[in-house]
Amino acid sequence: MIASLFDTSMLDENSRLTGNVGLNPISYGEVGAKSIILGGFLFVRSRKLFMKIIVIAVILLGFATLGRAASRGPLLSLFIVTFFYFIAARKNPVVAILTFLFSCVFIIVFQQYIIDLLGFLSPTLKLRVEASLYENDSSDRGELFIGGINQFLDHPLFGNYFVLYPESGKGINTHNMIIDVFMSLGMIGGLLLIVLMIKGIASSYKIIKMRSSINWIACLFVFSVISSMVSTSFYMDPFFSVMLFLTIAATSKLNLN
Repeated sequence: MIASLFDTSMLDENSRLTGNVGLNPISYGEVGAKSIILGGFLFVRSRKLFMKIIVIAVILLGFATLGRAASRGPLLSLFIVTFFYFIAARKNPVVAILTFLFSCVFIIVFQQYIIDLLGFLSPTLKLRVEASLYENDSSDRGELFIGGINQFLDHPLFGNYFVLYPESGKGINTHNMIIDVFMSLGMIGGLLLIVLMIKGIASSYKIIKMRSSINWIACLFVFSVISSMVSTSFYMDPFFSVMLFLTIAATSKLNLN
């Protein structure tokens, strides 16, 4: 992240930054968002002032990276992870429900103020969020989703190609892990993935509720789920598989099964 601050060669025409040739704006934004999540846990658990100062610097650098990438997917994932954590951390279910309702009301009432704050982080990111909310702009993901669903419906049992438009010799993923799995592996693969996702999310909820020292694993898994729904495919990013394994292993370690 530090190196990328001094590299303007990766700016594209929309003032969005890629981390390097191996990190597109989405991946680069996820680096920043994950740094914020991990930094938050380290800040709470650190006892030394020097370490807290370093962690604060890392968190600020994460926000800078998130703004420079100007990608909506990592921002949405970070937002939902934070939301999920504060809901799951409530031991009293009534308090959890009230927290959820209050948070929803707060977001609705102060929506424009929140968007304006994004402008300080990145004017480009603010404009893209406004386009999503007010103009239903999804960067053509709707067309990709429909294409993936239609490809699944053509071969519902065992699936077909793992990309859309394979006749081009290159193809493209749908930017949604569930649709990708259904269209490439059919009902069997798709239902298996959904079961694994539900198990992982349930395990994450239990881990966070325990307030253990490894609840960062649960948050990163939830992050990977949201990211996989809007940004990536199951065969391109191993992060989801790794965090699913760690989440289930953490559940066993804490005897939460």
